[in-house]
Amino acid sequence: YMLDGRHSTKDEVFRLLESCGFTKSNPYYIVQQGKIAELALMNDVRRLELIKEVSGASVYEDRKAESLKILEEVRGRRQRTDEVIVTIRQRIGALEEEQRELMEFQRLERERRSMEYELTDRDWRTAQDRIDGFEHERRAVFVRLGD
Repeated sequence: YMLDGRHSTKDEVFRLLESCGFTKSNPYYIVQQGKIAELALMNDVRRLELIKEVSGASVYEDRKAESLKILEEVRGRRQRTDEVIVTIRQRIGALEEEQRELMEFQRLERERRSMEYELTDRDWRTAQDRIDGFEHERRAVFVRLGD
């Protein structure tokens, strides 16, 4: 089958006809009295609207409008998502900078502790050497006094 210049399946044709009120379960199409006259007397705009309604074009236009509305909503959500992504990327950049600063701080802190240990150790050894020197002098004084 061909609908609007494109190939369609039998089910698509039946769905289109059912959306216009033509169903397989009702094979009789009764036109109410006066409807033919009303159709003949309609202005062109109203007749076009009726033809669109019967052919399913109005259903297509409704679905198209709904699809465009959904598309606009999706675009809005995408824009918000893009803004969130930009914010997250900025935050990641800031966190990476903080990480670099933290690593540098930790390196300097280790170096400071190492130097502090070295100074403390040197001071302790110097003090120990002085104590040993004093102890040696004390013994020497006792040896001289005892002689």
